[in-house]
Amino acid sequence: SASADAILGLDSAGRIESWNRGAEMLFGFWADEIRGRPLTDLLAGRRSCKGGEAAHVECRWLIETTQTTGFVRGHETTCRDADDRHVDVELTATRLAGDPGENLGLSVILRDVTERKRRDDEIQRLNANLSEQVTERTRELAEKVELLARANTELHKLDQMRSEFVSLVSH
Repeated sequence: SASADAILGLDSAGRIESWNRGAEMLFGFWADEIRGRPLTDLLAGRRSCKGGEAAHVECRWLIETTQTTGFVRGHETTCRDADDRHVDVELTATRLAGDPGENLGLSVILRDVTERKRRDDEIQRLNANLSEQVTERTRELAEKVELLARANTELHKLDQMRSEFVSLVSH
């Protein structure tokens, strides 16, 4: 109950059995209103048919992978809160096993990474903008170098003409 991260207990079918205070704060659902519902109700696409299918595929993958390997760590996905807003999360799931071969379900920890993803997107946008500026400045510099090269060639021609003129006058 003291964790700021959402900690969920799922049964072997992917239904939510336990829901801590961190999950209440993150998603806005009280434990009593979410308990018994499938994890797919949290995954991003639950409001649309196509997205709902993706949520079922992701949940099935999560359960199967966790049953096979024992855990899934660092999986990033998008959930929706009680107000239907997107919440980017990093998910860690661990298989809960009893007797050999007995699958009790999953423990799932969800950490809100929405702000980090927003910052990462902003950094990418700024880097792209900076790259465009560097490209533009490089193009402008290349044009100025070309102009200087032409001016230098003209100066060399004028210097050559001056030298020839001085030589002609002195003879």
